[in-house]
Amino acid sequence: MSKGIDANELRIGNYLTDLFGETFEVDGIETYGVFNSKIGDIPLDGCVPIPLTEEWLLKFGFQEIDKSIYRLEDVLTYGRITFFANQGMLCELGQSSGYKLGEPDIKHVHQLQNLYFSLTGEELTFKLEDNE
Repeated sequence: MSKGIDANELRIGNYLTDLFGETFEVDGIETYGVFNSKIGDIPLDGCVPIPLTEEWLLKFGFQEIDKSIYRLEDVLTYGRITFFANQGMLCELGQSSGYKLGEPDIKHVHQLQNLYFSLTGEELTFKLEDNE
């Protein structure tokens, strides 16, 4: 069984799964008692972070640049986020000039959502096809 998640890692709008593998969106966290929290009817220790995969990157609008390299352009002024899937989803925050702001090790969907919000002040949302 997977380890649960800490409440301080979460924001409203983050995606998680329950112990049955059902994906849901955090709509609030209720704390009761000293060490107990829940999201809706799900105890926090029953919430599982979603591994960040190439499928999730594509859902969020990243473009495949090369095999196992995905990029989201214009995150900051002339900035980008690049993921190297063959390196354990290493994220490179950089500008078009190649200057790097850092290399955070992002492993879960909610971490990417939180990073994007921290950089832009906006939510990272699914990019839908025109026919959807």
